[in-house]
Amino acid sequence: MSVETANHEFMKLCVMLQSEEKKRRVQGLKEILRILESPQPESEIFKLWDAVNKSLLRILTDSAEICRDQALEVLKLFIVNLTPNDKYIMYLLPILSRRLGTQELIESSEEVRLKCVILLKLLIVKYNNLLTPYVDDLIKILIRTVTDNYPLVKRESCSCVSEFAKNISRHFYTHSGKLVKPILSDFTHQHYRVRIASIISIGDLIQYGDSKCIENVATPLAEKLFDQNGLVRAAVIEIAGCWLLNLRDRYSWWHKILPLLLTGLHDELQEIREKAANFWNDVGQLYIKENQNDEKLKDKMDFLTEDPHHYPNVPRPNLGCRVIAQQTFSKLINGISLELGDWMADIRVRSAQLLCVFILNIENDVTQHIEKLLPPMYRACNNEDNRVVENIERAAEYLGYFVHPKTYCHLIIPTLEESPSVGHLKVFSAILKSSEHSTLLPFLEDIGKFLQQPHICQSKKAAYQLQILSCCYSLILVCKEVCFL
Repeated sequence: MSVETANHEFMKLCVMLQSEEKKRRVQGLKEILRILESPQPESEIFKLWDAVNKSLLRILTDSAEICRDQALEVLKLFIVNLTPNDKYIMYLLPILSRRLGTQELIESSEEVRLKCVILLKLLIVKYNNLLTPYVDDLIKILIRTVTDNYPLVKRESCSCVSEFAKNISRHFYTHSGKLVKPILSDFTHQHYRVRIASIISIGDLIQYGDSKCIENVATPLAEKLFDQNGLVRAAVIEIAGCWLLNLRDRYSWWHKILPLLLTGLHDELQEIREKAANFWNDVGQLYIKENQNDEKLKDKMDFLTEDPHHYPNVPRPNLGCRVIAQQTFSKLINGISLELGDWMADIRVRSAQLLCVFILNIENDVTQHIEKLLPPMYRACNNEDNRVVENIERAAEYLGYFVHPKTYCHLIIPTLEESPSVGHLKVFSAILKSSEHSTLLPFLEDIGKFLQQPHICQSKKAAYQLQILSCCYSLILVCKEVCFL
């Protein structure tokens, strides 16, 4: 095509785009699409852009939805085919900001809004730091579109936030906090794909933005671990695991992130349990690698090479996991204790499961916390929900492996003496059951004398009597024939 012919064609297209007839405008847009969809050298595409861009951008505010829709398709192809340059976006982004980023939504079409956000994501990925002057426009748009009524716009906007965070992270950091609340509003959306998209978006926001926002997102994320859809729960586990592996200042946020990941170890779906376990193992290994010059850790690695001979019948967490849990548990114990008495049964169950995981990880360090742990465990064992009781009994069994009988007898027996209950006895029985023979033996006589006191062993309540028998059975199980001497 000669230069004159091309110019004539381009002028003709401009006239069509400026026509008062909708049909002519649509025809012009389709003709441009046809040209752009066929192989063209970039120089020719640039000439076309130079000729039609002003008319094309005006159509973004056209009264006809089909014209706006087609104009966005054309703009998308221009962006794809032209080397990034500010002149292609200097008017486009302000227009998009006015259409999408105001309090009162100007763009009425859901499909057009969706195409706008898709175009925005393409711009972010392709233009990167060339978008620096337009960061405020981007933020305005995303704050609004993330809360759009159309689920597909929500999802695409969340994806757009992720790309923004990854590709323009230096500028994203400053503004990331503004996006937290809008994204969190999607956590409760009825479509599970929207919930997943918002969770992934929050993951990237924290990873590349201001990590202090974890304070605001940890609780909503924890609530999503109760989501009925396994894919939603898996998304929470995924971002928690990634934070623990990749977040720059992750050591400062262990107490917020660990419960998210470790709760997944007891998920009802095996694949989620495995995902959480793999992440947790990797987190521990990474900690060892990063702190291999730490003298205390080196001593543990050098001298604690064998697993304890008296240990629960479960895989032992690696040393890094144990150290992280030991350093974190003191910040979590009050929260776990409170949630063991929560009015929602599922929260009580999850807290009991989390307690099991932490006791298994902190091992002998649990001794320093046992005085705080026992009262909420007693109360939880009086619970009507068997799921709570089963997990608390398991936690109590783990205590028996790691806490010396002298310590727990000193705490439990006076409490039982003062106010014996089924919950107290259940915890005591479970701890006794997992105690080591050689360490429990010296206390056998004292425990036996205590249990046989009339005000302790005599009750008209069958449940109470069963727990007295359970304590006796635990003693026999551990001390065996010595009990009968």
